[in-house]
Amino acid sequence: MFPVERQKYILEEIKNHGFVKVDDLSKELGVSSMTIHRDLDLLEKKRKLRKKYGGAVRINELLNETASSKRRTENTKIKKKIAYKALELINHGDVILLDGGSTNFELAKLINDKEHLNLTVITNDLNIAVTLCPNTKVRLIMIGGVVDGNNELTSGSLANSFLDNFSIDKSFIGTQAINEEMYIMTTQEKKITLKKKYLERSAQNILVTDKTKFGEDRLFKITQIKDFDYLITDAKLNKELKKYCVHNSVKLLTID
Repeated sequence: MFPVERQKYILEEIKNHGFVKVDDLSKELGVSSMTIHRDLDLLEKKRKLRKKYGGAVRINELLNETASSKRRTENTKIKKKIAYKALELINHGDVILLDGGSTNFELAKLINDKEHLNLTVITNDLNIAVTLCPNTKVRLIMIGGVVDGNNELTSGSLANSFLDNFSIDKSFIGTQAINEEMYIMTTQEKKITLKKKYLERSAQNILVTDKTKFGEDRLFKITQIKDFDYLITDAKLNKELKKYCVHNSVKLLTID
């Protein structure tokens, strides 16, 4: 098979499935993995795909973002368990930040059930704000900024500058994806500076994420897992990731 034919096959697979794996292509096309890597390199230069560890994904896949209303109905049992574990880190009187996301939405509901927690909660998530608003034990601060209707949250330069006014005890931060280099990823450039601002303003930073986010990729890198104090997840982590967390002093909290 000529290179042009191989590359046409690869693009067809990308179109149909959203991703391809080097090992699978090598077997299907009867060529070495090195040959497949050369094909992927060429197609990436032509901006036909984006290489990732072990394969490639289509460019559009890196920009895909599920609406928040749908995310709140996905993996809810797991997200509640992660939220319970996160709740254990919150103390009476804490100033906490809840990043926009479905796992933190579950955490907000649990906070409402804890009558002894007098908290200040800062958030950019409209649904979290509505959930916590009736709670008289919570001093609620809504981050200003431009409203993202698809994600039902605020972001942008106004949100970034708003956070300069606060010192935060603990930030609970979510992510759309975690790639093979341990970077948390996003489809939106404006979220990069906002999440970095969370890290900057908070004494402790906690990454809350379920196993579906690992090994995924999006267009923009934000920061690596090593920049967090805690990782809370349901993922069955391999030895490399466990070693990575230990080496970088990231406390790993897993759920069953």
